[in-house]
Amino acid sequence: MLIGFNFEMIVGTFKLFFFWVFTVVGGNCFGAICSSNYAMGSDLYVFALLAGLCGVTMVLLCRKDPN
Repeated sequence: MLIGFNFEMIVGTFKLFFFWVFTVVGGNCFGAICSSNYAMGSDLYVFALLAGLCGVTMVLLCRKDPN
């Protein structure tokens, strides 16, 4: 919950909704294509939130001016 709240504060509710739809649907489709034993549930979204938060953090850190 803490990760989702922080990520929502950074990107906004509307963008977070589309991120959720994209990661859940895309991840389940990718899992169904790659393996017959794919997982459904919140695990996919929790890892997507971690990856998204790390990505946004890296982008924000790279944008800062060194001055």
